[in-house]
Amino acid sequence: MLLRASSLLFLLLAFCSCDGTVMHSFGSSVGNAWLRSDTVVYVYDGSHSRSGELELSVEAITLASYRYKNLTIQAECRDSRDSLLSTDTFTIEVFDDEGWRKGATAGLLYQLKSVPRAVNFPHGDSIRISLSHLMPADTLVGVNDVGVRITN
Repeated sequence: MLLRASSLLFLLLAFCSCDGTVMHSFGSSVGNAWLRSDTVVYVYDGSHSRSGELELSVEAITLASYRYKNLTIQAECRDSRDSLLSTDTFTIEVFDDEGWRKGATAGLLYQLKSVPRAVNFPHGDSIRISLSHLMPADTLVGVNDVGVRITN
């Protein structure tokens, strides 16, 4: 049932992309947990947009069982020659200061996103974006999906 709800949410997000979105993709974690050793990788085909600065944000779909106030994710961007373009740390606020859960919800799933950051993507080159968590626990229980959004 949970897999079905996650799939429906993913389809909804895929069809409801806003203007300016050039890539929006999610990857599922195994067993609704994200291990420190697990790196989620996305590949962006730069031939579909202009060169220069684009906005990168990271997103997560968490379950009600996720208990940390924030989710801190490192995003590393490399070009097709494996040269490092950028490394940045994104923080997604899961609970506000009063303890209320943030994000859009679909039952027990909560979609959250970081503040976007400018990244210089070269035109015509594919970019590999690797996400890993920087949380104190080796295993983050309650992380269902993590993803990236790139906008002009």
